[in-house]
Amino acid sequence: GISVNMSDSSGRTPLHVACSNRNMVTAFTLLHMGAPVNVVDNLGNTPLTLAAISGSANIVLMMLEAGADPRLAN
Repeated sequence: GISVNMSDSSGRTPLHVACSNRNMVTAFTLLHMGAPVNVVDNLGNTPLTLAAISGSANIVLMMLEAGADPRLAN
């Protein structure tokens, strides 16, 4: 399997990708596997930022409940 902490060349983690693709089940699973919620990619985006941009209110709420810091949002 993949590490929940790995990132691609743009600094995006699996949680960034799940949030930007509105994939709540994957985001939930990654969070429960210990994925970092406040990680910032090369453009300054957190998974929370990408969830908000994608329009997924449910993922935004889940991220906040998991400890995402809205002050880090780009």
